[in-house]
Amino acid sequence: MSSAGHIIDAINRIKQNRALKASKRQKFKGSNREAIYSESDDVQKAVFKKVSKEKAQVVIKKIRQDFKLKRKRDLIFIGTFSMIFITLIIVLNLPNTSTKNSSLNNEYDSSRVRKEKIKWNGKISEPLKIENTEYYYIPILHNISGELDEHGFYNLNYNNMVGERTRNVLFIDKECTIIGKLLNKDGLIFHMEVVPYKDNNLPKNIFYTLYEEDSNKDEMIDTKDNYAYYISDVNGENLLKITDEPLVSINLREGNLILEYYKTKNSKENSKENSKYEYYKTENPNDTIYGLYNLESKELKFTNNLDSIN
Repeated sequence: MSSAGHIIDAINRIKQNRALKASKRQKFKGSNREAIYSESDDVQKAVFKKVSKEKAQVVIKKIRQDFKLKRKRDLIFIGTFSMIFITLIIVLNLPNTSTKNSSLNNEYDSSRVRKEKIKWNGKISEPLKIENTEYYYIPILHNISGELDEHGFYNLNYNNMVGERTRNVLFIDKECTIIGKLLNKDGLIFHMEVVPYKDNNLPKNIFYTLYEEDSNKDEMIDTKDNYAYYISDVNGENLLKITDEPLVSINLREGNLILEYYKTKNSKENSKENSKYEYYKTENPNDTIYGLYNLESKELKFTNNLDSIN
């Protein structure tokens, strides 16, 4: 019988078997296995190799182990990819690293640092109090709902009085009289922190890291723009710029803000053209350069020797 004949014969047998009642159909078991497939044709007979129970269990065990190993590899791959993706999202949403040292370090007072975060419900009717003063302030945010946590609170870090999306700050007194906004035009207030008096921990000024202009012309003010450090009275008045240069660190000492500057390769050349860079004219070009901002006189001076502070 040709191959085509075998195929036709097989099809006819399948049809014939299906036409019978279920009780009369040939069962796929015992000696009829060969007849169902190919009847008496030795070439087309199905061959069923018998194996021992032990060998079958070994094969089944190996299949299961291979499946578990493949699943474990898949889970590791998915977990690794997820971690990379999450890390990438976090890094892309981090603020500019040049502002990471915008927080003040008061080496003479560690007790003023609040250990717990401040929670604010975001309501203008419930302003935030400036500790140990008679003044209050309200962070002004665009789309404040994006800053609220699952409980409806706006969380502020212990060393920062505002959040990342604060565009302005409104100051009011204890009688709820509006003193005014910090900025004439909304910008981005990245950092806001109270500066205490020299002799006690009572608030004297407020220190800020501000982004005021769209310096990169991308039609938004964010941490990709140029920033500057400012200071104001404790009620938000008399806002003054301290410096617009990147700083390594900012410390409070003896009534002065100590600004540690980054040094650049052309610092010496700059000092010849701009009196602002006179502090680079030192005997040792590798000296660390500091700016001393006096909170009383509002003057900024430069030095390479902190022992010169009175």
